[in-house]
Amino acid sequence: GVSVEVIIDVNNLRDKDLLSLGQKLEIPAIGGGISNSNQKQEPTIITYTVVKGDTLWSISQRFDVKMTSIISVNNLKEISRLSIGQKLKLPITNMDIAKAEGYSQEAAAEEIIYYVKKGENLWSISREYNVKLEAIIAANSITDASRISAGQQLRIPNVPGARSNIANFIWPVRGRITSPYGMRVISGRKDFHAGIDIGGPAGTNIVAAERGRVSYTGYMRGFGNVIILSHDGGHSTVYGHNSVNLVKKGQYVNRGSIIAKMGRTGNATGSHLHFEIRLSGKPVNPLS
Repeated sequence: GVSVEVIIDVNNLRDKDLLSLGQKLEIPAIGGGISNSNQKQEPTIITYTVVKGDTLWSISQRFDVKMTSIISVNNLKEISRLSIGQKLKLPITNMDIAKAEGYSQEAAAEEIIYYVKKGENLWSISREYNVKLEAIIAANSITDASRISAGQQLRIPNVPGARSNIANFIWPVRGRITSPYGMRVISGRKDFHAGIDIGGPAGTNIVAAERGRVSYTGYMRGFGNVIILSHDGGHSTVYGHNSVNLVKKGQYVNRGSIIAKMGRTGNATGSHLHFEIRLSGKPVNPLS
């Protein structure tokens, strides 16, 4: 027979003692599962290796696969217990949808290259970038979704909602704008200001306006100590005149992470942050 616990798991019941008249329940058939004759799309089979804490329910939710399908494909006899290291075949039926939404050969230029950090898994990466798990699997032709390693390169498809948008950027520092974006006159000479200057006390924390990767950190003529972050969607941000840079090239930072301290290095008459937003290398108005 089928245990009460399995029926609770399959139907995600909160109260096993409270059922409603006419309520529909899925009762998994041991070793067989439920017929899926209405399935219009051939599933893509991937292999998953069970890790500590996994249950059939948690795996089914993570990969958006019905528990009954997992039971059927794997011909499971004991469905209330999984063993660490156990291999499961997962029939992913929305792989084509994932490709359409998040990955195609034509859209390859839009994707993000990501290097896996220690302790991460595909699930946590998909949540961080708001990208469907199936889209990452499809983009990287992954067959065992549980086996990724630190330092491994992944292509993260730029699905709608995951792209960096200037409207989502936060202020890198609090302060008064001392010089706006655009044309300005300095010592009687017209000059185009590619960013904005924000004044503040030396040593004030400067934070990343959006999550991204440090593409440059060092000293640059005019800018002094400067940091450049690369973001999704072709955007980059520039943070200049810092008293000290606190990040390393290649490092990934989150929105709001402290990356530098305000200063007056380079061509600066007082303590302030020179802040730029660029799209495909061209400056845009941070206030737009």
